[in-house]
Amino acid sequence: MSCFKKLLLAGLIFINLTTYAQEGIDLDNEVRFSTYEEYSTKVVSPSIEFHLTVVNNSLHQIPDLGVTNRSKHVNFIINGEKSNPVSLYNGLEVTGGSKMIEVGDSATYMISWVLSEDSGILTHYGNIFTIQWQYYDLFTDLVEVNIEKRQITRL
Repeated sequence: MSCFKKLLLAGLIFINLTTYAQEGIDLDNEVRFSTYEEYSTKVVSPSIEFHLTVVNNSLHQIPDLGVTNRSKHVNFIINGEKSNPVSLYNGLEVTGGSKMIEVGDSATYMISWVLSEDSGILTHYGNIFTIQWQYYDLFTDLVEVNIEKRQITRL
């Protein structure tokens, strides 16, 4: 078998495995408006939570959303650009165990923003922006967030 045919065959096998690995993996993008109470001053500010849920209905285990795997396989996208917060790369989760989502199970990761005057969220992103999550090469629905109206719209 020629070298070209071996590479082509290897490429086809890789493509098939990549496609197969994605079947049965569902992603959910949920946005919630909430409040945050500062620990020492007890000042309450509006906040917004961004949730990524990965559901494994495939035939194999997949990487979980713990700090080790999410830093490699998850991206947070705002207005079409990757905008990963520091919390994506660190966390207090227990790092022992299999680090996998079992078949039939799910995992959720959340980012929370405090919408106080000095947070800079409105200055940086504006009152209306879009968010989306990426897990490997899968993407959640695109969601438009309107902070002033406290409105979420799936696009």
